Amino acid sequence: QKRTGNLTMMPPTSPNAFYQERSQRYSLPPNILTQICNAKSSASNDEILTVLLLSNQIRALCQKDNGRTRECKELQRKMIHLNQFADKYSGKLCQKSNDTELHKTIQCLYRSLLAAKVLMEDVLQIRFFRRNSKFGESLKKCVFDIDRKCTVLEVIIVEEDDAHHVSVLSSAPKFQRVTKATRAERLCIEGHRAYFGHGRARCLQAAFQYYQTAADLNSSAAMNHLAMMYEKGIACVKNTRTAIEFYESAIKTGNDCEAMQNLADIYLRHSVHKNIERSLELYQKAAELGNITAQIKLAELFETGIDTYLEPDIASAIKWYRCAMKESLVAKNNLAVVLLHHFDDDTDKNFEEAVTLLREAANLGCAQAQNNLGYCHEFGKGVENNEQLAIEWYAKAAAQRYNAAFVNLGYLQMKQGKHREAYFNFLHGSQHDTEMQSVVVKSMVDSWYYLGIMHEKGYFVPKNLHAAFEHFQRASEIGDHELATLKIANCFFTGISDGVFIPQNYEKAIEIYRQLAMNGNAIAANSLGIMYEEALGTTIDLEAAEMWYKLSAEKGNADGIQNMNRLCANVM
Repeated sequence: QKRTGNLTMMPPTSPNAFYQERSQRYSLPPNILTQICNAKSSASNDEILTVLLLSNQIRALCQKDNGRTRECKELQRKMIHLNQFADKYSGKLCQKSNDTELHKTIQCLYRSLLAAKVLMEDVLQIRFFRRNSKFGESLKKCVFDIDRKCTVLEVIIVEEDDAHHVSVLSSAPKFQRVTKATRAERLCIEGHRAYFGHGRARCLQAAFQYYQTAADLNSSAAMNHLAMMYEKGIACVKNTRTAIEFYESAIKTGNDCEAMQNLADIYLRHSVHKNIERSLELYQKAAELGNITAQIKLAELFETGIDTYLEPDIASAIKWYRCAMKESLVAKNNLAVVLLHHFDDDTDKNFEEAVTLLREAANLGCAQAQNNLGYCHEFGKGVENNEQLAIEWYAKAAAQRYNAAFVNLGYLQMKQGKHREAYFNFLHGSQHDTEMQSVVVKSMVDSWYYLGIMHEKGYFVPKNLHAAFEHFQRASEIGDHELATLKIANCFFTGISDGVFIPQNYEKAIEIYRQLAMNGNAIAANSLGIMYEEALGTTIDLEAAEMWYKLSAEKGNADGIQNMNRLCANVM
Protein backbone atom coordinates (compact mmCIF):
# COMPACT_ATOMS: atom_id res chain seq x y z
CA GLN A 1 0.00 0.00 0.00
CA LYS A 2 1.36 3.35 -1.05
CA ARG A 3 1.87 6.02 1.57
CA THR A 4 0.05 9.32 0.74
CA GLY A 5 0.68 12.80 2.03
CA ASN A 6 1.39 16.39 1.09
CA LEU A 7 4.61 17.00 -0.78
CA THR A 8 6.49 20.27 -0.61
CA MET A 9 8.97 21.31 -3.26
CA MET A 10 11.93 23.67 -2.97
CA PRO A 11 11.65 26.87 -5.06
CA PRO A 12 13.95 26.96 -8.10
CA THR A 13 17.37 28.53 -7.54
CA SER A 14 18.91 30.82 -10.11
CA PRO A 15 22.46 30.03 -11.33
CA ASN A 16 23.78 33.26 -9.86
CA ALA A 17 22.24 32.53 -6.46
CA PHE A 18 23.59 28.98 -6.57
CA TYR A 19 27.18 30.09 -7.22
CA GLN A 20 26.91 32.91 -4.70
CA GLU A 21 25.72 30.44 -2.03
CA ARG A 22 28.46 27.97 -2.95
CA SER A 23 31.10 30.69 -2.78
CA GLN A 24 29.94 31.72 0.69
CA ARG A 25 29.83 28.08 1.85
CA TYR A 26 33.31 27.09 0.71
CA SER A 27 35.31 30.26 1.43
CA LEU A 28 36.32 32.11 4.56
CA PRO A 29 33.98 34.77 6.00
CA PRO A 30 35.33 38.24 5.10
CA ASN A 31 35.51 39.41 8.74
CA ILE A 32 37.64 36.44 9.76
CA LEU A 33 39.92 36.87 6.75
CA THR A 34 40.40 40.51 7.70
CA GLN A 35 41.05 39.53 11.31
CA ILE A 36 43.86 37.19 10.27
CA CYS A 37 45.42 39.63 7.84
CA ASN A 38 45.43 42.46 10.41
CA ALA A 39 46.96 40.34 13.20
CA LYS A 40 50.04 41.83 14.85
CA SER A 41 52.06 38.63 14.50
CA SER A 42 52.06 37.66 10.83
CA ALA A 43 54.63 34.83 11.06
CA SER A 44 52.04 32.06 10.76
CA ASN A 45 49.23 33.90 8.97
CA ASP A 46 49.83 32.03 5.69
CA GLU A 47 49.79 28.70 7.46
CA ILE A 48 46.61 29.53 9.40
CA LEU A 49 44.93 30.63 6.20
CA THR A 50 46.05 27.39 4.53
CA VAL A 51 44.56 25.18 7.20
CA LEU A 52 41.28 27.07 7.22
CA LEU A 53 40.99 26.80 3.45
CA LEU A 54 41.78 23.10 3.67
CA SER A 55 39.07 22.63 6.27
CA ASN A 56 36.52 24.31 4.04
CA GLN A 57 37.60 22.22 1.06
CA ILE A 58 37.21 19.06 3.12
CA ARG A 59 33.74 20.13 4.21
CA ALA A 60 32.84 20.87 0.60
CA LEU A 61 33.95 17.39 -0.48
CA CYS A 62 31.96 15.86 2.37
CA GLN A 63 28.81 17.74 1.41
CA LYS A 64 28.87 16.96 -2.29
CA ASP A 65 30.40 13.48 -2.28
CA ASN A 66 28.59 11.54 0.48
CA GLY A 67 30.98 8.60 0.31
CA ARG A 68 31.85 8.11 -3.35
CA THR A 69 35.29 6.61 -3.92
CA ARG A 70 36.49 9.10 -6.52
CA GLU A 71 36.22 12.11 -4.24
CA CYS A 72 37.46 10.15 -1.23
CA LYS A 73 40.98 9.92 -2.66
CA GLU A 74 41.08 13.70 -3.00
CA LEU A 75 39.76 14.02 0.53
CA GLN A 76 42.47 11.67 1.74
CA ARG A 77 45.23 13.77 0.16
CA LYS A 78 43.86 16.96 1.67
CA MET A 79 43.52 15.23 5.02
CA ILE A 80 47.22 14.33 4.95
CA HIS A 81 48.13 17.97 4.35
CA LEU A 82 45.80 19.08 7.11
CA ASN A 83 47.31 16.61 9.59
CA GLN A 84 50.81 17.73 8.70
CA PHE A 85 49.81 21.31 9.34
CA ALA A 86 47.99 20.53 12.59
CA ASP A 87 51.04 18.68 13.95
CA LYS A 88 53.14 21.78 13.39
CA TYR A 89 50.82 24.74 13.99
CA SER A 90 47.97 23.62 16.25
CA GLY A 91 49.64 25.34 19.21
CA LYS A 92 49.73 28.69 17.39
CA LEU A 93 46.07 28.34 16.49
CA CYS A 94 45.23 27.67 20.11
CA GLN A 95 47.20 30.68 21.31
CA LYS A 96 45.14 32.91 19.03
CA SER A 97 41.85 31.38 20.08
CA ASN A 98 41.21 33.92 22.82
CA ASP A 99 39.89 36.09 20.02
CA THR A 100 36.18 35.32 19.64
CA GLU A 101 36.05 35.63 15.85
CA LEU A 102 39.11 33.48 15.29
CA HIS A 103 37.75 30.97 17.76
CA LYS A 104 34.66 30.56 15.59
CA THR A 105 36.99 29.68 12.74
CA ILE A 106 38.59 26.96 14.84
CA GLN A 107 35.10 25.69 15.57
CA CYS A 108 34.63 25.55 11.80
CA LEU A 109 37.81 23.48 11.52
CA TYR A 110 36.59 21.15 14.26
CA ARG A 111 33.27 20.54 12.49
CA SER A 112 35.12 19.94 9.21
CA LEU A 113 37.28 17.30 10.84
CA LEU A 114 34.25 15.54 12.30
CA ALA A 115 32.52 15.58 8.91
CA ALA A 116 35.63 14.13 7.28
CA LYS A 117 35.79 11.41 9.91
CA VAL A 118 32.18 10.40 9.27
CA LEU A 119 32.79 10.30 5.53
CA MET A 120 35.91 8.18 5.82
CA GLU A 121 34.23 5.74 8.19
CA ASP A 122 31.45 5.35 5.60
CA VAL A 123 33.96 4.84 2.81
CA LEU A 124 35.68 2.08 4.79
CA GLN A 125 32.45 0.09 4.50
CA ILE A 126 32.79 -0.04 0.70
CA ARG A 127 34.00 -3.45 -0.51
CA PHE A 128 36.84 -2.01 -2.60
CA PHE A 129 38.46 -0.36 0.42
CA ARG A 130 37.81 -3.33 2.70
CA ARG A 131 39.59 -5.66 0.29
CA ASN A 132 42.36 -3.29 -0.88
CA SER A 133 44.83 -3.02 1.99
CA LYS A 134 46.76 -0.23 0.27
CA PHE A 135 43.82 2.18 0.51
CA GLY A 136 42.05 0.65 3.51
CA GLU A 137 44.96 0.90 5.93
CA SER A 138 45.80 4.47 4.92
CA LEU A 139 42.16 5.47 5.38
CA LYS A 140 42.08 3.89 8.83
CA LYS A 141 45.20 5.86 9.73
CA CYS A 142 43.55 9.05 8.54
CA VAL A 143 40.46 8.34 10.64
CA PHE A 144 42.68 7.87 13.69
CA ASP A 145 44.61 11.08 12.94
CA ILE A 146 41.37 13.02 12.54
CA ASP A 147 40.10 11.69 15.86
CA ARG A 148 43.32 12.68 17.57
CA LYS A 149 43.24 16.19 16.09
CA CYS A 150 39.63 16.62 17.17
CA THR A 151 40.63 15.77 20.72
CA VAL A 152 43.51 18.26 20.56
CA LEU A 153 41.09 20.97 19.45
CA GLU A 154 38.68 19.98 22.22
CA VAL A 155 41.11 20.02 25.10
CA ILE A 156 43.97 22.38 24.16
CA ILE A 157 42.17 25.66 23.60
CA VAL A 158 44.39 28.10 25.41
CA GLU A 159 47.52 28.01 27.51
CA GLU A 160 47.24 27.72 31.28
CA ASP A 161 47.60 31.44 31.94
CA ASP A 162 44.70 32.52 29.69
CA ALA A 163 41.90 33.81 31.87
CA HIS A 164 38.92 32.62 29.80
CA HIS A 165 38.07 31.01 26.52
CA VAL A 166 35.14 29.81 24.46
CA SER A 167 34.62 26.04 24.64
CA VAL A 168 35.06 24.27 21.29
CA LEU A 169 32.41 21.72 22.16
CA SER A 170 29.78 24.26 23.11
CA SER A 171 27.96 26.25 20.48
CA ALA A 172 26.73 28.72 23.12
CA PRO A 173 29.02 31.69 23.91
CA LYS A 174 29.74 30.42 27.44
CA PHE A 175 33.17 31.24 28.87
CA GLN A 176 35.00 28.88 31.19
CA ARG A 177 38.56 28.28 32.31
CA VAL A 178 40.40 25.20 31.02
CA THR A 179 43.47 24.41 33.10
CA LYS A 180 46.30 22.04 32.37
CA ALA A 181 44.72 19.50 34.74
CA THR A 182 41.36 19.72 32.93
CA ARG A 183 43.00 19.07 29.57
CA ALA A 184 44.91 16.10 30.98
CA GLU A 185 41.73 14.71 32.49
CA ARG A 186 39.88 14.96 29.18
CA LEU A 187 42.72 13.29 27.32
CA CYS A 188 42.75 10.52 29.90
CA ILE A 189 38.99 10.03 29.45
CA GLU A 190 39.50 9.81 25.69
CA GLY A 191 42.15 7.19 26.40
CA HIS A 192 39.66 5.19 28.45
CA ARG A 193 37.08 5.43 25.67
CA ALA A 194 39.59 4.20 23.10
CA TYR A 195 40.92 1.43 25.38
CA PHE A 196 37.54 0.00 26.40
CA GLY A 197 35.59 0.92 23.26
CA HIS A 198 33.08 3.16 25.06
CA GLY A 199 31.15 5.27 22.55
CA ARG A 200 33.63 4.52 19.78
CA ALA A 201 35.51 1.68 18.11
CA ARG A 202 38.15 0.19 20.37
CA CYS A 203 41.67 1.25 19.37
CA LEU A 204 44.55 0.38 21.70
CA GLN A 205 47.06 2.44 19.70
CA ALA A 206 44.86 5.51 20.10
CA ALA A 207 44.48 4.83 23.82
CA PHE A 208 48.25 4.58 24.18
CA GLN A 209 48.76 7.98 22.51
CA TYR A 210 46.02 9.66 24.57
CA TYR A 211 47.51 8.31 27.79
CA GLN A 212 50.97 9.41 26.70
CA THR A 213 49.82 12.95 25.97
CA ALA A 214 47.91 13.14 29.26
CA ALA A 215 50.93 11.77 31.14
CA ASP A 216 53.03 14.59 29.66
CA LEU A 217 50.52 16.95 31.30
CA ASN A 218 51.17 15.26 34.69
CA SER A 219 48.02 13.13 34.87
CA SER A 220 48.70 10.41 37.46
CA ALA A 221 45.78 8.30 36.17
CA ALA A 222 47.21 8.42 32.63
CA MET A 223 50.65 7.50 33.95
CA ASN A 224 49.16 4.48 35.71
CA HIS A 225 47.35 3.24 32.59
CA LEU A 226 50.38 3.92 30.39
CA ALA A 227 52.53 1.90 32.82
CA MET A 228 50.01 -0.94 32.69
CA MET A 229 50.24 -1.00 28.88
CA TYR A 230 54.05 -1.08 29.03
CA GLU A 231 53.91 -3.81 31.67
CA LYS A 232 51.68 -6.06 29.55
CA GLY A 233 52.98 -5.03 26.13
CA ILE A 234 49.66 -3.61 24.92
CA ALA A 235 50.05 -1.44 21.78
CA CYS A 236 53.77 -1.17 22.55
CA VAL A 237 56.86 -3.24 23.19
CA LYS A 238 56.72 -4.83 26.63
CA ASN A 239 59.07 -2.97 28.97
CA THR A 240 58.81 -3.61 32.71
CA ARG A 241 61.46 -1.04 33.62
CA THR A 242 59.56 1.74 31.82
CA ALA A 243 56.35 0.54 33.47
CA ILE A 244 57.98 0.85 36.89
CA GLU A 245 59.14 4.39 36.07
CA PHE A 246 55.61 5.47 35.10
CA TYR A 247 54.11 3.81 38.18
CA GLU A 248 56.60 5.63 40.39
CA SER A 249 55.79 8.91 38.61
CA ALA A 250 52.05 8.37 39.15
CA ILE A 251 52.65 7.78 42.85
CA LYS A 252 54.88 10.81 43.16
CA THR A 253 52.59 13.08 41.12
CA GLY A 254 49.14 12.17 42.39
CA ASN A 255 49.64 9.65 45.21
CA ASP A 256 47.72 7.23 42.96
CA CYS A 257 46.71 4.21 45.07
CA GLU A 258 45.97 2.09 42.00
CA ALA A 259 49.51 2.71 40.76
CA MET A 260 50.79 1.71 44.20
CA GLN A 261 48.91 -1.58 44.01
CA ASN A 262 50.10 -2.31 40.46
CA LEU A 263 53.73 -1.50 41.29
CA ALA A 264 53.51 -3.64 44.44
CA ASP A 265 52.37 -6.56 42.27
CA ILE A 266 55.50 -6.21 40.11
CA TYR A 267 57.84 -5.99 43.10
CA LEU A 268 56.18 -9.04 44.65
CA ARG A 269 56.26 -11.49 41.73
CA HIS A 270 58.77 -10.24 39.13
CA SER A 271 61.93 -12.35 38.96
CA VAL A 272 64.26 -9.47 38.03
CA HIS A 273 62.69 -6.49 39.79
CA LYS A 274 61.57 -8.32 42.94
CA ASN A 275 61.56 -6.13 46.06
CA ILE A 276 59.41 -7.69 48.79
CA GLU A 277 59.95 -4.94 51.37
CA ARG A 278 58.98 -2.19 48.92
CA SER A 279 56.00 -4.28 47.78
CA LEU A 280 54.67 -4.64 51.33
CA GLU A 281 55.17 -0.92 51.93
CA LEU A 282 53.16 -0.04 48.80
CA TYR A 283 50.37 -2.52 49.61
CA GLN A 284 50.12 -1.07 53.12
CA LYS A 285 49.97 2.51 51.86
CA ALA A 286 47.43 1.75 49.11
CA ALA A 287 45.28 -0.23 51.57
CA GLU A 288 45.27 2.66 54.03
CA LEU A 289 44.15 4.96 51.18
CA GLY A 290 41.16 2.69 50.58
CA ASN A 291 42.24 0.61 47.57
CA ILE A 292 40.10 -2.54 47.81
CA THR A 293 42.43 -4.74 45.72
CA ALA A 294 45.40 -3.77 47.89
CA GLN A 295 43.43 -4.49 51.06
CA ILE A 296 42.53 -7.99 49.82
CA LYS A 297 46.10 -8.69 48.67
CA LEU A 298 47.55 -7.49 51.98
CA ALA A 299 45.11 -9.73 53.86
CA GLU A 300 46.16 -12.71 51.72
CA LEU A 301 49.83 -12.03 52.47
CA PHE A 302 49.16 -11.78 56.21
CA GLU A 303 47.20 -15.04 55.99
CA THR A 304 49.95 -17.06 54.26
CA GLY A 305 53.12 -15.13 55.16
CA ILE A 306 56.18 -14.61 52.92
CA ASP A 307 59.22 -16.73 53.79
CA THR A 308 61.57 -14.58 55.90
CA TYR A 309 59.83 -11.28 55.13
CA LEU A 310 56.44 -11.66 56.77
CA GLU A 311 55.16 -14.00 59.47
CA PRO A 312 51.57 -15.24 59.13
CA ASP A 313 49.22 -13.01 61.09
CA ILE A 314 45.60 -14.20 61.03
CA ALA A 315 44.38 -11.25 63.12
CA SER A 316 45.77 -8.74 60.59
CA ALA A 317 44.37 -10.79 57.71
CA ILE A 318 40.91 -10.69 59.30
CA LYS A 319 41.27 -6.94 59.90
CA TRP A 320 41.98 -6.14 56.23
CA TYR A 321 39.34 -8.54 54.93
CA ARG A 322 36.79 -6.76 57.14
CA CYS A 323 37.87 -3.41 55.68
CA ALA A 324 37.46 -4.66 52.11
CA MET A 325 34.29 -6.73 52.51
CA LYS A 326 32.07 -3.63 52.63
CA GLU A 327 32.62 -3.21 48.88
CA SER A 328 33.89 -6.62 47.79
CA LEU A 329 32.14 -10.00 47.75
CA VAL A 330 35.53 -11.65 47.22
CA ALA A 331 36.78 -10.19 50.52
CA LYS A 332 33.63 -11.38 52.27
CA ASN A 333 34.16 -14.88 50.89
CA ASN A 334 37.86 -14.88 51.84
CA LEU A 335 37.09 -13.75 55.38
CA ALA A 336 34.63 -16.64 55.75
CA VAL A 337 37.28 -19.09 54.51
CA VAL A 338 39.77 -17.79 57.10
CA LEU A 339 37.20 -18.19 59.86
CA LEU A 340 36.47 -21.76 58.71
CA HIS A 341 40.07 -22.90 58.31
CA HIS A 342 41.74 -21.36 61.34
CA PHE A 343 39.23 -22.25 64.04
CA ASP A 344 38.67 -25.94 64.84
CA ASP A 345 35.69 -25.81 67.20
CA ASP A 346 32.46 -26.44 65.26
CA THR A 347 30.45 -24.63 67.94
CA ASP A 348 32.56 -21.50 67.71
CA LYS A 349 30.74 -18.30 66.75
CA ASN A 350 33.32 -17.80 64.00
CA PHE A 351 31.77 -20.74 62.13
CA GLU A 352 28.33 -19.16 62.38
CA GLU A 353 29.69 -15.83 61.15
CA ALA A 354 31.50 -17.59 58.29
CA VAL A 355 28.32 -19.31 57.11
CA THR A 356 26.39 -16.03 57.39
CA LEU A 357 29.01 -14.22 55.28
CA LEU A 358 29.03 -17.00 52.68
CA ARG A 359 25.25 -17.03 52.45
CA GLU A 360 25.13 -13.21 51.96
CA ALA A 361 27.77 -13.33 49.22
CA ALA A 362 26.26 -16.44 47.60
CA ASN A 363 22.81 -14.87 47.41
CA LEU A 364 24.40 -11.90 45.62
CA GLY A 365 25.84 -14.25 42.98
CA CYS A 366 29.43 -14.75 44.14
CA ALA A 367 30.47 -18.11 42.63
CA GLN A 368 33.31 -18.69 45.13
CA ALA A 369 30.91 -18.17 48.04
CA GLN A 370 28.35 -20.52 46.47
CA ASN A 371 31.00 -23.21 46.14
CA ASN A 372 32.23 -22.70 49.71
CA LEU A 373 28.69 -22.73 51.10
CA GLY A 374 28.25 -26.09 49.35
CA TYR A 375 31.44 -27.24 51.10
CA CYS A 376 29.97 -26.22 54.47
CA HIS A 377 26.81 -28.25 53.80
CA GLU A 378 28.82 -31.24 52.55
CA PHE A 379 31.12 -31.44 55.59
CA GLY A 380 28.83 -29.91 58.23
CA LYS A 381 30.89 -26.77 58.89
CA GLY A 382 28.70 -24.35 60.85
CA VAL A 383 25.55 -26.06 59.51
CA GLU A 384 24.11 -29.55 59.52
CA ASN A 385 25.51 -32.04 57.03
CA ASN A 386 23.25 -32.01 53.95
CA GLU A 387 24.64 -33.34 50.66
CA GLN A 388 21.54 -32.35 48.71
CA LEU A 389 21.93 -28.68 49.68
CA ALA A 390 25.63 -28.99 48.92
CA ILE A 391 24.80 -30.23 45.41
CA GLU A 392 22.41 -27.30 44.87
CA TRP A 393 25.05 -24.71 45.82
CA TYR A 394 27.77 -26.48 43.82
CA ALA A 395 25.43 -26.47 40.81
CA LYS A 396 24.85 -22.71 41.13
CA ALA A 397 28.59 -22.07 41.22
CA ALA A 398 29.18 -24.45 38.30
CA ALA A 399 26.54 -22.57 36.28
CA GLN A 400 28.89 -19.57 36.52
CA ARG A 401 31.78 -21.72 35.20
CA TYR A 402 33.57 -21.75 38.55
CA ASN A 403 36.12 -24.52 38.13
CA ALA A 404 36.28 -25.97 41.66
CA ALA A 405 32.48 -26.39 41.70
CA PHE A 406 32.64 -28.80 38.74
CA VAL A 407 34.94 -31.11 40.71
CA ASN A 408 32.93 -30.92 43.94
CA LEU A 409 29.62 -31.43 42.16
CA GLY A 410 31.00 -34.30 40.06
CA TYR A 411 32.39 -36.06 43.15
CA LEU A 412 29.05 -36.04 44.97
CA GLN A 413 27.25 -37.20 41.81
CA MET A 414 29.75 -40.03 41.35
CA LYS A 415 29.27 -40.94 45.02
CA GLN A 416 25.49 -41.11 44.47
CA GLY A 417 25.86 -43.25 41.33
CA LYS A 418 24.99 -40.47 38.87
CA HIS A 419 27.97 -41.35 36.70
CA ARG A 420 26.85 -39.63 33.50
CA GLU A 421 26.39 -36.21 35.17
CA ALA A 422 29.62 -36.70 37.10
CA TYR A 423 31.61 -37.53 33.97
CA PHE A 424 30.55 -34.38 32.12
CA ASN A 425 31.20 -32.17 35.15
CA PHE A 426 34.73 -33.58 35.46
CA LEU A 427 35.13 -33.06 31.71
CA HIS A 428 34.11 -29.38 32.03
CA GLY A 429 36.46 -28.94 34.97
CA SER A 430 39.41 -30.36 33.01
CA GLN A 431 39.14 -28.02 30.03
CA HIS A 432 40.62 -24.80 31.42
CA ASP A 433 43.93 -23.15 30.59
CA THR A 434 46.81 -24.51 32.69
CA GLU A 435 48.30 -20.99 32.99
CA MET A 436 45.40 -19.69 35.06
CA GLN A 437 45.55 -19.07 38.82
CA SER A 438 46.58 -21.86 41.18
CA VAL A 439 43.02 -22.56 42.41
CA VAL A 440 41.86 -23.27 38.86
CA VAL A 441 44.90 -25.47 38.13
CA LYS A 442 44.27 -27.51 41.30
CA SER A 443 40.64 -28.08 40.35
CA MET A 444 41.69 -28.98 36.83
CA VAL A 445 44.14 -31.69 37.92
CA ASP A 446 41.53 -33.00 40.36
CA SER A 447 39.21 -33.38 37.36
CA TRP A 448 41.88 -35.35 35.48
CA TYR A 449 42.32 -37.64 38.48
CA TYR A 450 38.59 -38.37 38.77
CA LEU A 451 38.32 -38.91 35.01
CA GLY A 452 41.06 -41.49 35.45
CA ILE A 453 39.05 -43.14 38.24
CA MET A 454 35.97 -43.33 36.00
CA HIS A 455 37.99 -44.97 33.19
CA GLU A 456 39.59 -47.33 35.71
CA LYS A 457 36.26 -48.39 37.21
CA GLY A 458 34.23 -48.25 34.00
CA TYR A 459 31.80 -45.60 35.31
CA PHE A 460 29.63 -44.35 32.36
CA VAL A 461 32.55 -45.00 29.96
CA PRO A 462 33.98 -48.43 29.01
CA LYS A 463 36.69 -49.66 31.34
CA ASN A 464 40.04 -48.58 29.91
CA LEU A 465 43.13 -48.85 32.10
CA HIS A 466 45.38 -47.17 29.56
CA ALA A 467 43.10 -44.10 29.34
CA ALA A 468 43.02 -44.05 33.14
CA PHE A 469 46.84 -44.17 33.24
CA GLU A 470 47.07 -41.20 30.83
CA HIS A 471 44.73 -39.10 32.99
CA PHE A 472 46.66 -40.02 36.15
CA GLN A 473 49.94 -39.18 34.44
CA ARG A 474 48.68 -35.78 33.28
CA ALA A 475 47.42 -34.89 36.76
CA SER A 476 50.70 -35.99 38.30
CA GLU A 477 53.00 -34.18 35.86
CA ILE A 478 51.17 -30.84 35.72
CA GLY A 479 49.61 -30.63 39.16
CA ASP A 480 51.84 -32.91 41.26
CA HIS A 481 48.66 -34.71 42.33
CA GLU A 482 49.54 -37.16 45.13
CA LEU A 483 46.73 -39.66 44.60
CA ALA A 484 47.29 -39.66 40.83
CA THR A 485 51.01 -40.29 41.39
CA LEU A 486 50.13 -43.21 43.69
CA LYS A 487 47.91 -44.64 40.95
CA ILE A 488 50.83 -44.44 38.49
CA ALA A 489 53.06 -46.32 40.93
CA ASN A 490 50.35 -48.99 41.24
CA CYS A 491 50.24 -49.29 37.44
CA PHE A 492 54.00 -49.88 37.31
CA PHE A 493 53.69 -52.38 40.18
CA THR A 494 51.06 -54.51 38.42
CA GLY A 495 51.63 -53.61 34.75
CA ILE A 496 48.84 -52.93 32.22
CA SER A 497 47.95 -55.29 29.38
CA ASP A 498 44.66 -53.58 28.49
CA GLY A 499 44.92 -51.97 25.04
CA VAL A 500 48.38 -50.41 24.90
CA PHE A 501 50.82 -52.56 26.87
CA ILE A 502 52.62 -50.98 29.87
CA PRO A 503 55.13 -53.52 31.28
CA GLN A 504 55.53 -54.24 34.97
CA ASN A 505 58.40 -52.16 36.36
CA TYR A 506 59.24 -52.74 40.03
CA GLU A 507 62.21 -50.35 39.99
CA LYS A 508 60.04 -47.48 38.76
CA ALA A 509 57.33 -48.38 41.29
CA ILE A 510 59.85 -48.37 44.18
CA GLU A 511 61.16 -44.97 43.09
CA ILE A 512 57.67 -43.40 43.08
CA TYR A 513 56.57 -45.15 46.32
CA ARG A 514 59.71 -43.93 48.12
CA GLN A 515 59.13 -40.34 47.01
CA LEU A 516 55.51 -40.44 48.21
CA ALA A 517 56.40 -42.22 51.47
CA MET A 518 59.07 -39.61 52.28
CA ASN A 519 56.33 -36.98 51.89
CA GLY A 520 54.18 -38.84 54.42
CA ASN A 521 51.89 -40.97 52.27
CA ALA A 522 50.87 -43.98 54.40
CA ILE A 523 49.67 -46.18 51.51
CA ALA A 524 52.95 -45.70 49.61
CA ALA A 525 54.93 -46.52 52.77
CA ASN A 526 52.99 -49.77 53.24
CA SER A 527 53.51 -50.73 49.56
CA LEU A 528 57.23 -50.00 49.89
CA GLY A 529 57.38 -52.24 52.94
CA ILE A 530 55.80 -55.09 50.96
CA MET A 531 58.35 -54.74 48.17
CA TYR A 532 61.29 -54.86 50.61
CA GLU A 533 59.79 -57.84 52.44
CA GLU A 534 59.02 -59.79 49.26
CA ALA A 535 62.20 -58.69 47.39
CA LEU A 536 60.20 -57.18 44.51
CA GLY A 537 62.58 -55.09 42.41
CA THR A 538 65.15 -55.05 45.21
CA THR A 539 66.95 -57.39 47.58
CA ILE A 540 65.10 -58.63 50.65
CA ASP A 541 65.51 -56.23 53.58
CA LEU A 542 63.31 -56.95 56.61
CA GLU A 543 64.64 -53.99 58.58
CA ALA A 544 63.70 -51.58 55.78
CA ALA A 545 60.31 -53.33 55.47
CA GLU A 546 59.71 -52.91 59.21
CA MET A 547 60.67 -49.24 59.04
CA TRP A 548 58.21 -48.49 56.22
CA TYR A 549 55.42 -50.56 57.87
CA LYS A 550 55.98 -48.60 61.07
CA LEU A 551 55.80 -45.27 59.23
CA SER A 552 52.54 -46.37 57.58
CA ALA A 553 51.12 -47.56 60.94
CA GLU A 554 51.97 -44.24 62.62
CA LYS A 555 49.87 -42.51 59.98
CA GLY A 556 46.92 -44.75 60.94
CA ASN A 557 46.93 -47.01 57.88
CA ALA A 558 45.17 -50.30 58.78
CA ASP A 559 47.20 -52.38 56.30
CA GLY A 560 50.42 -50.90 57.64
CA ILE A 561 49.45 -51.76 61.24
CA GLN A 562 48.54 -55.33 60.28
CA ASN A 563 51.74 -55.89 58.28
CA MET A 564 53.95 -54.44 61.01
CA ASN A 565 52.38 -56.69 63.68
CA ARG A 566 52.71 -59.73 61.41
CA LEU A 567 56.35 -59.03 60.57
CA CYS A 568 57.29 -58.44 64.21
CA ALA A 569 55.55 -61.68 65.26
CA ASN A 570 57.41 -63.70 62.61
CA VAL A 571 60.77 -62.21 63.59
CA MET A 572 60.20 -63.15 67.21
